[in-house]
Amino acid sequence: MEVLILIIINVANILSVWFAAKNNRLTWSVGFVGVAITAVMFFMSGHYMSFAFNAYSAIMCVIGHFKWNSSVQKNDESIRWMKPYLPIVISLLLAVLIYAINASLSQNPILDSVGTAVSIVAAYLLVKQDVNAWFLYLFSDVIYIYLGIISGDWEYTVIYGVMMLLAIYGTKEFIQKHKRYEEVQ
Repeated sequence: MEVLILIIINVANILSVWFAAKNNRLTWSVGFVGVAITAVMFFMSGHYMSFAFNAYSAIMCVIGHFKWNSSVQKNDESIRWMKPYLPIVISLLLAVLIYAINASLSQNPILDSVGTAVSIVAAYLLVKQDVNAWFLYLFSDVIYIYLGIISGDWEYTVIYGVMMLLAIYGTKEFIQKHKRYEEVQ
């Protein structure tokens, strides 16, 4: 049963990233399935930092669903691209806060804190349909792949490798859509 649940979670997460790269609203519904199940599993196993991250992700899926639906209704599915310094500064500040909480809970607290902080900011930016979300996801994927390699968790490494390939695709798609939007304006 556990293997089936892990398959459902991973398929939902991969499909969610695929839909996000396509700027498709299904990303939020499918993503909610993956992160909600994961949040419950982490809560039940006592991994409260991982639970908190996945609970945040579930909330972002709900917000993203309504935000992207509203954009479609207003006929405004434009891709934005804010200056990157603000997401970087927020990610660094958030990483310090997460590190303060997470330092004794993780085998590699610095990288784990940075990866989590960057992912939190990336999720927020994806809701805003900002290109920078994909650059942050790429950075966090590199961190998570490295953590998977040094821990010997090859399943984790492969999943984040797939996610990184999808993030590369999402970056390319969002940049192209942003350029088309800018040409129309």
